[in-house]
Amino acid sequence: MALARIGVDEFTAALAAAPASPAFREAAARIDIFAFSSFLPADAFISRGPMSVEGTFDAPAGYTLVIGDLVVDGAIDLAGGEEFGGVLIVLGDLRCRSFIGGEKGLLIVDGDMSVEEAVVTNFEDGGDRKSTRLNSSHIPLS
Repeated sequence: MALARIGVDEFTAALAAAPASPAFREAAARIDIFAFSSFLPADAFISRGPMSVEGTFDAPAGYTLVIGDLVVDGAIDLAGGEEFGGVLIVLGDLRCRSFIGGEKGLLIVDGDMSVEEAVVTNFEDGGDRKSTRLNSSHIPLS
């Protein structure tokens, strides 16, 4: 399934209407995913079904929603370089070879996340120090 460009209002409506677990809905109510809007482009993409990607997947917009599983045979890169990496929400399982995140990208997965090789992420915690941290209530490692 391919990504389709949509507006942020349509993104919000699609996210509210999409099938999601009660745990996702509870967590999403506590997180303001639009807190990053001053950094992000005012566009969004959606895949209304499972999606497979060859190579590296960089979120193509400020907000990307996949309603279904996302399988990437390379890396998912939300680090963003000098730009903000964007918000990627997967309402399904996520499988990839590696995941690169950071303070400039946000990943939310409502399903299982399987990473073959490496998860690399960090956040700015003041000064010149960087801390690497992965927060999750359930990530099965395979």
